[in-house]
Amino acid sequence: MRTAWLILLSLALAAPAGADPVDALLHYPFDASTPAGTTAEAMGTGLDLSLLDTTLSTSPSLGASLGGSWDSGSALECDGSDSYAFHPDEPTFEASTFTISAWVHIADFGSCGGGHCSLVSKGNSSNSPNGYWVTTTSNGTIRLTIADNSVETELYGKTLTAGEWEHVVATWNGTEAALYHDGLPVAAVTPSHGLAYGSEPFVVGDLTGRDFGLLGYEDELKFWDFGMSATEVADLYGWYTDDDGDGFNAQDDCDGEDGNVYPGATETCNGLDDDCDGVVDNPLLAESCDGIDNDCDGSIDEGFVDTDGDGDADCVDADDDGDGLSDEDEGALGTDP
Repeated sequence: MRTAWLILLSLALAAPAGADPVDALLHYPFDASTPAGTTAEAMGTGLDLSLLDTTLSTSPSLGASLGGSWDSGSALECDGSDSYAFHPDEPTFEASTFTISAWVHIADFGSCGGGHCSLVSKGNSSNSPNGYWVTTTSNGTIRLTIADNSVETELYGKTLTAGEWEHVVATWNGTEAALYHDGLPVAAVTPSHGLAYGSEPFVVGDLTGRDFGLLGYEDELKFWDFGMSATEVADLYGWYTDDDGDGFNAQDDCDGEDGNVYPGATETCNGLDDDCDGVVDNPLLAESCDGIDNDCDGSIDEGFVDTDGDGDADCVDADDDGDGLSDEDEGALGTDP
């Protein structure tokens, strides 16, 4: 029994400025492999993925696509036929609620195994379907499936563009399934059933029981054991994409919402860590006579001559002696300013 939903929401919504997302439960950056043919899980769970006839490739580069300072290293490359990364059945992948985030780059959707490209799965689409899987159709439409060992519900979202890096997020909060593309919501549905699991492995690049092999690349795969809100997904996308336009992605930027705060920015006395060195208002300079609190001690131009005692040092005071005539005018008259 299958309930199919096609809900395409073309929302003209602007994602809010980026903020550091909540740490993922699982993170697969696909930046290195071991001689034993595994790629590491980066959050320290030890749930590394085994690589089956797949490689880690530095081209096409996600970092080059994101721009700014992002360095994505390599990505998982699958050839469309029995080429994937996986971990055997494990309870961590069987969350009652979840968020899955990945960057994907697929050259030809119709050339994936069976004409469908599987991004990630923990389930089986047999006569007793269970678990979840995120796939694309033969034309590139993203699809999230939720199953409970009897019934499955399919949710269809935006159609991806071949040959480009795009951000896909799938969420399940226990009652609603949702899909997001590049930080924006594109589809949501409330199934009439829940989510249940079998003993299938967690697979990146294919689906157990089906030939849905990914022909393309996948990077920065993350998994949370809760369903993110639309705001949280938008923040996650902004975290990757340098929303504040200062030339630094969240990998290096200490404040993704302020374009004046970034590594190497000039430190000023404003209660912020402008240069992202971990110190707020650090006194980087000795005090100069320039009308600025260079040493961040709360005083301006201290130690420099202030002839008329008006609080402005002579170097920045237009009327050093306070007689009502500007220094420029007194100079023109030949009098002592």
